[in-house]
Amino acid sequence: MKKKVLSILMGASLVMGLLAGCGGSSDTKQDVVDSAAASQEEVVQDNGAQEPAEEENYAGFEETPMDLGGRTIRLKVFNTTYWTYAANADDTSNETLALMEALESIEKDYNCVFEISQADKGTDFEAALLTAKAAGETYCEIYEGMPYCHFDAANVYGYNVMMDMNDPQIADIIKLDTNPWGEANNLGYLYGKQYGVNFMRKNNGDIIRSILCFNKDYVEQYGLEDPYELVRNGEWTFDKFEEICAEIVAQSDGTVAPLSCGLEEIIVPQFVLANNGSIAELDEATGGYQFTGLSDNTMEALNYLANLSSKEYLSYANANFYNQESVFYCAIYNEMKYFVQGVNDIGFNVGLLPGPMGPQADDYCTTSYSAPMYHIMEGVEKPEEIAAVLVAMANRLTIVEEEALEYQEMYGIPDEDSIEMFQIMFNNYKYDASRVVSGNKLVSVNEAILELEKTPAEAYEEIEPVIQAMYDKAVAGDVTSLEDKFADLNKEFVAIPESDGLLAHFTFDDETTGFTSNGIEAVASNGAPVLVDEGHNGKAVHMDDNEGNYYLTIQDAAGNNPLAGKDEFSVIVSVNTKSMTNWAFFMAPDGNAPEYLYEKYLAILDFGSSVTVERYNNNGERAQTVSLASDANGWKQYLLVVKENSHTLYSTNGEIVSLEMPEGFKPTDITGGEGVIFVGYAPWGTGEYYHGYLDELAIYDYAFTDDEIKAFSGLTSLE
Repeated sequence: MKKKVLSILMGASLVMGLLAGCGGSSDTKQDVVDSAAASQEEVVQDNGAQEPAEEENYAGFEETPMDLGGRTIRLKVFNTTYWTYAANADDTSNETLALMEALESIEKDYNCVFEISQADKGTDFEAALLTAKAAGETYCEIYEGMPYCHFDAANVYGYNVMMDMNDPQIADIIKLDTNPWGEANNLGYLYGKQYGVNFMRKNNGDIIRSILCFNKDYVEQYGLEDPYELVRNGEWTFDKFEEICAEIVAQSDGTVAPLSCGLEEIIVPQFVLANNGSIAELDEATGGYQFTGLSDNTMEALNYLANLSSKEYLSYANANFYNQESVFYCAIYNEMKYFVQGVNDIGFNVGLLPGPMGPQADDYCTTSYSAPMYHIMEGVEKPEEIAAVLVAMANRLTIVEEEALEYQEMYGIPDEDSIEMFQIMFNNYKYDASRVVSGNKLVSVNEAILELEKTPAEAYEEIEPVIQAMYDKAVAGDVTSLEDKFADLNKEFVAIPESDGLLAHFTFDDETTGFTSNGIEAVASNGAPVLVDEGHNGKAVHMDDNEGNYYLTIQDAAGNNPLAGKDEFSVIVSVNTKSMTNWAFFMAPDGNAPEYLYEKYLAILDFGSSVTVERYNNNGERAQTVSLASDANGWKQYLLVVKENSHTLYSTNGEIVSLEMPEGFKPTDITGGEGVIFVGYAPWGTGEYYHGYLDELAIYDYAFTDDEIKAFSGLTSLE
C-alpha cells in the first residue's frame, strides 16, 4: 500500500501538544518524550537510515470468527467510488487502498465474498425497500447510509425492514455495550430501537467538519497573541476570543472583520457544542429526540454569537476571508485544500484551529456531520453471520488516530502546529443532532439570529413547538405509507404555454420526438436516456447513478446554446428528486469546472426540500441566491423568469421569490454571449449530477408576461 509515514519525533510532538491542550501533567509529558526517544532509537538501523516502525493492528472491536462457506454479502453503499479501486490502480487513494485491503482480509478470514453496489437514494430507496419486503426478499445484507440526510429515517425505520441491533439473534455478536461504536450511533436510534451503528471508515473525506482558519499574516501584523499557544494553555476561550476581536477592530480601524462565516450549519453547532450545549438530544425514555435549544448552555452560546454580530465582530459572508477582509473564518474542514494545495492563490498564510471554548466546557471540540450508519436488513438468512462480518468491518475499516494524522499530512495541513490542532479536534469531535427529523427547519431561524433579526430566545421559542412536534410525530410511529407518500405523483399539471417565443418543449415521452423540439435537441452524454412511466405528464426521464450519470446538453442544429446572446428568457421544468444537489438547469460559458468564489453560471438546483436559483458572475465573493421551500416528495413544477438585472422563481401553488442583481450579472455577462446549457449536470469536481425524475422542460426566448405568470402560478396579483 502506498503510504507516507510521520516521523516518530513528529508523533511525539503531536502527543505532547494534545496533552498540553488537555491539561496533561508534566510527568506524563516527560514519559511520552522518553518513550518516543526510545522508539526512535529502536528504528535507527546500522547504516543510520531511519525506518518506520511497524503499525499495530487496530483491535478496538471484538470479532466473532466464522466460516461463512463462501457466502456472498451484498453490501449497498451510498457512493461506490469510496469502495472500489480506480480504473487506473495508481490513481486509487491511499485511504481507499487501505479500505479495500481490509475488505479483502475479511473475505479471506471469514470465507465470504463482498458484492458492492450503489444504494438507491431518497424516495427510490424507500420504494426499493418496500418492494423487496412485499416480495418476501431483502434489499441487501448490509446497508450504508446517513439517516436524516440520505433517507427519511422516521419513515424508513418505521417500515421494520432493518434489524434492531439488540435483537437476540445478533446482540451477542454486535455487543453494543462493549464494542466502541461511534458517537453518532444515536442517529441510528429511533422508536426505542438501535437500527444502525456507526464507525468512521478509513477513507472518510470529512473526518472533522467545523474548524477555524486564520490569517497568520494578520495575527503577526496586529501583534495578536499566538492562538496555538492559547489552545495549548487552555486559554482559547469565548472571552479571550472576544478580546482578540476587539483588538483586530482597533488595529484595522474596522476595515477588517475579526470573524467571517458563510454557513449557519457550521458556526451555530460549533459554538453551541463548544459550550456543552445542544439543540436536540436523544431521549432514551421515549426513543425520540427532545428540542434543547432553550437550555442555558445553548442560549449562552447563541447570545455570544449574537453579541459578536452586534459588535460587528462577525461577518456572515465567507468571501471576506478569501479577500483578506477577516482574520478568522469558521469553515468546513475540506476548504483547507483551497488554501494549501494551490487551488486558489489567496496570497497569505493560513493556520488551523479549533473553535474557542465556552465557559461551560473544559475542552475543545469540533463538529462532524459524516455519520454513515451501517444496518443489517430484517429477514436475512443467518443474521448472526452478517453481524459478525459487520463487526469485522468496523474493526478493520475504522480510521485510527495515526492514520488520520498521516492522511491529513498528505492532504496538506499547512504546518506542524495545525497538525497538532487537527489531532486535538480528531480526538474530540461531536455530532450535531439538531437536524434529526427536523431537516432544514432551523436554517432560517439560525440565520435570523446571526443577522440580528431576532434574539436567540425569540427565535427558538418560536420554532420549539414546530420542531418538537416533528420529533413527537416520529416517536409516535406516524409513518407515511408508500401509497400515501407517492399519492401526488401525478398531481395537477400546468400545461406548457404555446407562444411564438417557445424555443423548445421537451416532453421526454419517447426517445425521438421527446428529445427534439423546433430544431433544438436535448443530447444525452455519458449514456442513453432512461424513460419511465412515472412522469408528471406522460413519461419522464430518469437520471441516477445506477443509470450511468448521463446528462443532457441543450443545443441547436449547429451545436450552439439556443439562448446565446439572450439577456431575457424563461424556463419551465418539472422535477421529482431525491434530497441531494440536483442540477435541473445549468447555463455557463463552457463545460469547465467552476472555481470557488469565481463561479460563472446561472442554474436551477433542486435539493428535494427546496429549489434554489444561483446566478453567478463572481469575482472573489458569491452573489446572493434565492430559494423556495418545497415538499421533498413527489412532483414540483417551476417557472424561472430571467431579466437583464433580475430573476423570479414561481411555483404552481403560488409561491414566488425574486432577486435584483447588481451590474455585471446579465446572462450575456455570465456566458460571454455564447455558452452551454446542461440539464442534470454541473461540472463541479468530477461532476455533480441529478438524482430522480425530470419532465416537461420548456425554454422561451423572452421573459413571461404578467398574464402568463398568473396563469402558471395561480396568482391573482404579482404585487
